[in-house]
Amino acid sequence: MAFYGYTIGDAVNPAAPNPANEGFEVYRYLIPDAPINGGNGIIAVELVGILSAPNFTGDGGEDIEGLGTSPRIQGISGVSEGTGTGRRVNNLDEPSLPPAPQVQNFGGTARQFTDTGSDIYVNKAEKAIQYIVQSSPASGSILYKTGAGGNYGNTTLAQVGTDTEFADGLAIYNTPVNVNALDGQYTGKYKAFASDFNLADGDGAEIYAVNLFPQAPNGDFLTGAIQLVNPNGTAFDVLTNANNAGRPDPDSPQDGFDSGLAFTPDGKKLIAQLENGLVYQISDFQDDVLGSTTGDGKATIRRLGMLALNGQPLPGTLTGSIEYEGLAIVSEDTAGNPIFNL
Repeated sequence: MAFYGYTIGDAVNPAAPNPANEGFEVYRYLIPDAPINGGNGIIAVELVGILSAPNFTGDGGEDIEGLGTSPRIQGISGVSEGTGTGRRVNNLDEPSLPPAPQVQNFGGTARQFTDTGSDIYVNKAEKAIQYIVQSSPASGSILYKTGAGGNYGNTTLAQVGTDTEFADGLAIYNTPVNVNALDGQYTGKYKAFASDFNLADGDGAEIYAVNLFPQAPNGDFLTGAIQLVNPNGTAFDVLTNANNAGRPDPDSPQDGFDSGLAFTPDGKKLIAQLENGLVYQISDFQDDVLGSTTGDGKATIRRLGMLALNGQPLPGTLTGSIEYEGLAIVSEDTAGNPIFNL
């Protein structure tokens, strides 16, 4: 058994076999156990397939950013960043195989998603609730969840929280139902964090503990910021760290980076992926979970390596023409089959 990360490019690769058919490339990579060559090494990816989605265009922003998975989905889904109706795309881990990826339009309070994170929460009735965080440095964040009964197939969104802070990566770890029954309300039996590597909001790189069940309608859902620090305790400088790895952010070189965030399926590791293909592990956050009174407000971050295809940076990462903001992690057996019942 091993943990594999899945990510997707947010634009069509001009070198794709069929760029005219709007190919969004899906990649898979083994999550390293430790930094490779001090974090300067290569994390090899393989092309899983290409999401051919001519019916996905015309949304004004086809970026697929928030990836998520759960035992109820038996696969990976993504949420788009669009100027019209937000969309969900299922079966992203098999983009070129039947069943073909399914595109669903969100309804209800759904509107344009800007920087977007997504993950899945499973309650005691084993119903999957998809949570989506929509953020922009200028206006903060909004937390949505799928509608009635927590049925993952439901595409009606309800707004459940707001916050003035920016966070565009969302990771949820569900305590296994057969260990501690989840009761659908916050009891400390799940872990959820959001990531913020963007500096345009005036603060440094950090993560937040997330309350999926704000008591006040549309109440704050992000706790006080948890500062990311280097292993030696100094503040983590995302711009310097990325530039040292030869991965600048050409879109907004002073604003930092958009990010994806995911737990490994055993809940022991929290992994962040920047849009330019750098991968990090975040640790020492355990005392800062929601409701804790013992946390020190800091978490340690280590760069694990750089995503590369055939020894070269992922297409578009150095120019900014393609970004990789979505991250989902799946446990797989030696034959490459996903395991959803850890």
